[in-house]
Amino acid sequence: MSLQALLVRNDTRGIARRCAGVLPSDNVEAVAKALHKLRGQTVAIATGFFVNNRLETDGPPGAIALGHCLSRLGCQVVMVSRKDALEIMQPHCRFEAAYAEIRVRSQRAAKNDAAALLRKFNPASLVAVEVCGSNRHGRYCDMKGNDISAVTPPMDILFELARGQNRFTIGIGDGGNEIGFGNISPSLIREAGVEPCRTKTSALIVASISNWGAYGLIYSLSRIAGEAFLPSLAGERRLIRGLLRQDAVDGFSGRPIARVDGRSLGRHEELLQTLLRRLRRAVRVRRTD
Repeated sequence: MSLQALLVRNDTRGIARRCAGVLPSDNVEAVAKALHKLRGQTVAIATGFFVNNRLETDGPPGAIALGHCLSRLGCQVVMVSRKDALEIMQPHCRFEAAYAEIRVRSQRAAKNDAAALLRKFNPASLVAVEVCGSNRHGRYCDMKGNDISAVTPPMDILFELARGQNRFTIGIGDGGNEIGFGNISPSLIREAGVEPCRTKTSALIVASISNWGAYGLIYSLSRIAGEAFLPSLAGERRLIRGLLRQDAVDGFSGRPIARVDGRSLGRHEELLQTLLRRLRRAVRVRRTD
């Protein structure tokens, strides 16, 4: 089974699987190759989807794991989110990183903030892991179509500005309303009952859970580098429980329970377990060659 097909297995809503069908089968590997060429440069990683005005458990684990991977590849990592989300994530970022706040502001003010961030850090690439983006009506909406603009930092403006400056931007998402789904035909996503995000990125990775998309990218970077960068099952479980203790919530229920997008931690770990098993075989073969 291809990596892309593996990432959209057990897609409960069907949106990721639908979108994956129009992407190349080697899409994730191609994104990883492009990102690997930027090793040693600065990469900004944005995350944070807010449910009941609280950070959800899908997004931060994948973003933190990716930050750790890129740090080991020699990149300077900048974590980007709302201030309270950064404060929740920072204790779990066991790698050197800078932290950049995106405030909930008007579009004009947000554009000034985004331009300042790009000037300060000058990232070669930006990656959005489960980040809500505005739709054609200019609203930020959750999976049920509720308007959450009042609590959502307009990180899509940062990505639009960066893409306009020819920086390599990557969107990782699962539900059609995240940054990067502007790459997909809107009608394809609307058929699934979702008004899509309009923000385009240089590349898009879709998965049943956004954390899975980040793990898939890390897996591919590991294959290229010949090193194992994926996090451990126990480490990710500790991280998610730690986020919950700091007021994060499950995205489906909006409650601080040990779930990710409504799935138990055991179900959430299934994809990572498969990738770890594949990576052990791949790295062992490479080292034998």
